[in-house]
Amino acid sequence: MDELPRRRARLVCYWTHRRSFDDGDIATVVQRYEDPRLRGSIDSVIIAKSIVSSGCIVRTHLEQLLERTKPKRIFIAAPVMMKGADGALRRAFPASVAARFEFVTFAVDSKRSANGVVHHPASAAWSTSDSV
Repeated sequence: MDELPRRRARLVCYWTHRRSFDDGDIATVVQRYEDPRLRGSIDSVIIAKSIVSSGCIVRTHLEQLLERTKPKRIFIAAPVMMKGADGALRRAFPASVAARFEFVTFAVDSKRSANGVVHHPASAAWSTSDSV
């Protein structure tokens, strides 16, 4: 019997500074760790975020990752996602990339405070100030 191929996870972590302006948000990667063995085509990537609000940070992280590798499947996982964030992310990428997105979330919210903070009962346990 042939030995099953060994599959290994690779870690990529980005630290981001997000700034909000009247006409949109900008996320800048200020520090990073990228596994040096991460290159070329890979099966899947999982982008985990506590709350996906505008998709700005997810978009920035995915853009950075796509410079190094080409995943077949792209999972975007968050306990809470703002209504419309999935569509905004899909529109931010070419159709060939957006077609690989798979969203995993427990709740979709449509309410945020005047300062942009998502207020969902499910998210209150994790963060009261994370507005992505």
